[in-house]
Amino acid sequence: MVVLAFVIAAIVLGAHVEALSPILIVPGLMGSQLFSRPQSCSGSKCWWGGLWIGIDLCFSTQSALDRISLEYNEATNTYGNKTGTEIKVSGFGGTCKVEYLASNPVETSCTWQLPVGNYFHTFVGYFADRGYQRGKSIRAAPYDWRLAADQLYLRGYYNNVKSLIEEMYTSNGRRKVTLVSHSMGCPVTLFFLNNVVTQ
Repeated sequence: MVVLAFVIAAIVLGAHVEALSPILIVPGLMGSQLFSRPQSCSGSKCWWGGLWIGIDLCFSTQSALDRISLEYNEATNTYGNKTGTEIKVSGFGGTCKVEYLASNPVETSCTWQLPVGNYFHTFVGYFADRGYQRGKSIRAAPYDWRLAADQLYLRGYYNNVKSLIEEMYTSNGRRKVTLVSHSMGCPVTLFFLNNVVTQ
């Protein structure tokens, strides 16, 4: 990961901080954190709990495996969450949820990072030390890794990525955005480049 950071630095940074090319990270499978809650919950006890990587999933409890499962709808030829469960991806547009494999089990928080789960933290930190700003010139596009690219497309993920890239381009002095993909993020990005954008 450190070697990759130095290679990208040579390509992206250039001579001056003013000329930074914004970076969008498309993480690998384990780099997209999923959060779940019962569909029928309400009130103060209804909060999004970490599902990936969560303690219950690590111990392979049936409850966690049930929650993470998909159901196929033959009539629409689509996949959805298990009946009774809501699942969402956390951290789209930011970096804190891809910097570590496990973070605060409360979906809205970016504190309480586990030091053993460093994923993109060193990478993001490297560029932050050189003038990049988290959430502005270096961002991430995590996704629901349970879904194939066509299903991500149907759920609007790729439209969101396109909008995010356009926003980054505009808010960073109309500079081209550099895409950095890892592992499963590579075919996810390839689908985007081959099927969604034309330039």
